[in-house]
Amino acid sequence: MAIRRDKAFGGGENTWYRLQAAYDLDQTMKQADQIKVKRISTVA
Repeated sequence: MAIRRDKAFGGGENTWYRLQAAYDLDQTMKQADQIKVKRISTVA
């Protein structure tokens, strides 16, 4: 998708990729308290 945006609007595919990644992370962080993960303990 970043390549398509770059071809359509310019600005560089890396810029579009970083913008999308930042948006996705922001949206996920808004719901972070709903994510349940069991911590894996390390072996000493």
